[in-house]
Amino acid sequence: MAALKMRKFYLIMVIFLLSVFSTLAINLSLEHTSYDFAEIVKVNVTNCLGTTLLLYTNPFNEMVAVEQGNNNWISYYNTNSDFTEGNYTITGNCADGTTFSTEFCVGDSCPVEEIIPLIAFNYSYLNQTFTKYNDSFFNLSVSYHQAVNDSNKTNLTLYEEELDNLDDDLKNLKNDLGLFIDTLSKEVPKNQTLINLSKELKNFTILLRNQIEELLELGKCDEYWQCSNWSECDDQGQKHQVCSDLNNCSKSYNLTQDCYNCLESWECSAWDTCQNGLEKRTCKDIHYCGTSKLKPDVERTCQQTSTSGVSTTSQQSQQTQPPTTQTELPSDEPIETGTSVSQDSADPSQSSSFSSIMLYLIIGVVTILLIVGGVLVYLFVIKPKLTSSSFSQSSSEINSYVQTQREKGISDDKIKQALLGSGWEETEINKVFRG
Repeated sequence: MAALKMRKFYLIMVIFLLSVFSTLAINLSLEHTSYDFAEIVKVNVTNCLGTTLLLYTNPFNEMVAVEQGNNNWISYYNTNSDFTEGNYTITGNCADGTTFSTEFCVGDSCPVEEIIPLIAFNYSYLNQTFTKYNDSFFNLSVSYHQAVNDSNKTNLTLYEEELDNLDDDLKNLKNDLGLFIDTLSKEVPKNQTLINLSKELKNFTILLRNQIEELLELGKCDEYWQCSNWSECDDQGQKHQVCSDLNNCSKSYNLTQDCYNCLESWECSAWDTCQNGLEKRTCKDIHYCGTSKLKPDVERTCQQTSTSGVSTTSQQSQQTQPPTTQTELPSDEPIETGTSVSQDSADPSQSSSFSSIMLYLIIGVVTILLIVGGVLVYLFVIKPKLTSSSFSQSSSEINSYVQTQREKGISDDKIKQALLGSGWEETEINKVFRG
């Protein structure tokens, strides 16, 4: 009788243990059941003590992947591992002999499903995930500090990207914890202890994100820029400048700026005396263009002569004197008038003196008339032609300059200011714009 009671007790215990193990059987959870190719299937394995073996088979029941893990863990499967469309099966075998399976579909023929956000399935999984992220942060922190100390820009950039990715993962984990806490809060009865643990884990996640932000502040670089002098204007009417960050925080860049065609106007001093075979002088641009394309020579070779004390320059061309006009004086011979003059009526000495006076008077009058005539010809004939020619030439220069600047989009007001600053007369500029 006692033996029979013991057998019944053992039978009840076996049934109880089987019921317990059945409630704790392996659980395979997917984010969703339909995938495209080149997607990652994330499988959460829970409620399996010891080792779990996962077998992935395609729609033809061919094995395409095998994964192994311990206790609660995550398996990943890339849908590009097999290019067969249709339903794939995941079979889980737990160390205690229990099994569980689930399916997912790959390809365009899969039914469209509503994507449900990832909800953490238990506190253990969330805690393990946070621990993994915390360890990653510790390793990155050590490497990042080393890159900051070494001023290694390449490594800093690499670690900054990894820290940004870790921050995104922590943000998703914080959201998952929020969903998990909401789910626990709706359960009856509530597990307040698990809720409090989850809230504390959520606070740790926020704190870790703040530490990432503080770490990234260490790598921020103070820029120190220095720019070169502007280059001379090129054939396109532009000047250039290169700016570089001496701390190498940012890349160098080039600046380009339009420049006005300043017209050089050089004034030079007289040549110095010849010394050591050289003559020198100083020249300055009264328009202050800042260029020296038309700058005259400020130095030339010369030879010293001891006899005359006058230096001759090898570069100096021979100058010719302007031609002079010589006026021939009339002859002093007496003029025959056809009438004889008696010696009594005219004194020869008086006649000669009178003739000389008249001759000088005539020469003086003729000279004055020539000078007056030359002045009048210059004022009313030659000068207007020179002025017209000069204005025509300057008008052509201004017209060409105005057309070039207008093509670059420069306003007329700015063009006029540039011309005035280059030394052009306002009357000439206005005539060109009115024309």
